[in-house]
Amino acid sequence: MTEIELENYYDELLDLSRRVFGADKTAAEDVVSDTILSALADIRAGKIIENPTAYLKTLFYRRNNDFLRRKYRDSCVIFDDGSRLSLIPERNSRENSWLDAEYSRVRQSLSRLNYIYREVMVRHYMRGESVEKVATELEIPVGTVKRRLNSGRKLVREKLDMLQTKNSELSYSPLPLTLTLWGRTGRNNEPFTLVNSLLSQNILVAAYEKPLDAGAIADSLGVAAPYVENELERLVRGELMGKTPGGLCYTRAFILKKSDSYGDIEAQEELAREILEPLAGSLGRFDFPGLSGKALETMKLFSLYTLTERLRELAQDELRGEISLPERPNGGNWLAIGQIEDKSFPKYDSSGPAQTARTSKNGCGMVFDFQSAFGDTHWAYGRLTQPMSLLEARDLFLDLAEGRTPDSRLLENLPDLKRLHIVKRDETSTNLTIPVISNADYAKFCETTSKVVNELFDEVGGKIKKLIGARKPDIPKTVDEREAFAGYSAARILPLAVIFAAVEAGIIDAKIGETPIIVVVTG
Repeated sequence: MTEIELENYYDELLDLSRRVFGADKTAAEDVVSDTILSALADIRAGKIIENPTAYLKTLFYRRNNDFLRRKYRDSCVIFDDGSRLSLIPERNSRENSWLDAEYSRVRQSLSRLNYIYREVMVRHYMRGESVEKVATELEIPVGTVKRRLNSGRKLVREKLDMLQTKNSELSYSPLPLTLTLWGRTGRNNEPFTLVNSLLSQNILVAAYEKPLDAGAIADSLGVAAPYVENELERLVRGELMGKTPGGLCYTRAFILKKSDSYGDIEAQEELAREILEPLAGSLGRFDFPGLSGKALETMKLFSLYTLTERLRELAQDELRGEISLPERPNGGNWLAIGQIEDKSFPKYDSSGPAQTARTSKNGCGMVFDFQSAFGDTHWAYGRLTQPMSLLEARDLFLDLAEGRTPDSRLLENLPDLKRLHIVKRDETSTNLTIPVISNADYAKFCETTSKVVNELFDEVGGKIKKLIGARKPDIPKTVDEREAFAGYSAARILPLAVIFAAVEAGIIDAKIGETPIIVVVTG
């Protein structure tokens, strides 16, 4: 086994570690990192590893035992030289919590603490949260917080002299990164398969603002440089990162915080109310034969969303021009967007509509599956009695709509789907409550949508363009096609804001959480 081959076992080791540690994700990742580093040392020392799986499992359990011994040892430390670190706050002042001269080394030591100590230390000392606030948010007694702070201070002081590098906040508080893209993935589902660990995600974050060498990135993350180097090579080969002639690495994907991805929510809500009347008035142009009740109202939600989204896209295209999607390895054609998970706004958390089609001898069927506050859809499918993918959900919905018997395994999810307001059941039958339309009706819907959008754009397009143009994010020059992201997210939630405005005005009879926006198109 070589150093390059070692990285292929990371996910396998992480799965094993998660089974051992359960909810303690930090401990799981720490033990895997220790295992990888130990293996690297053996490889570089010339060790021949004939059975990598068995070797790595044995090494993992050794590192796990080391972790347990560290976790449960006596935390009381006496210093031979009689020195002490002044970390105990004597007043309610953050500046008295840490010695300025030792600040960078303290941050590094924090990354090595057990989670229960690191959590309270970061919150109290690094973020300035009161003991009472920490206790409330973690749902533990104030006395427990104080004891953990006291133990944490002792452990920090014990580790200080062992530290040789300076680290950023990423070393003790890594940032989960979610990747989305414009375009087509590669044959191996690149670039998503390139960011399947916290390490690779935070490498992208560390090198986003300016190019860095491998050592600087390793210092920033508080991990061993050799393993960072392996990850960097993967990311560079996959074109999520680039490398200067001098060896500095930089992130090519556009990255922003999730909270920033919503744009100016109040401005979008105000614009939604302003343009609601012409958009809602256009719903009368659509014809949905055979639909009534809840299914009809759901179709109105979908139609209003589609109209607003098309108007938003048209305004965006006029401002930024045509987007160039670079050719990528393994047949990919994409631009990547990394979203840092910091906070969310549940009302506007959404995804979709995810579109998936099925072609068979019976014709072509499609499902539009839109996750929003109006109901759980594809985000919830993995948590059902029988977890299912979006493709499996598509087949289930099409089978029910077309009178075929679905997969017996998926039938176990019918009680869950009833709870999610997707089906209704009685003693003799199960039927979809979501709208089902024919391919011919969907073709008419698309034709009408195009006509209405072209007509409405003269009236509302300028207002949407003004909203988008007002947002000017600072994007590093190393980001691919950076101009394409100039107004990104400025009007992201506008389609949903229009829907909410229509429901609040009584134009559409829909209930939050009980009207999942799923549309089935049958052949």
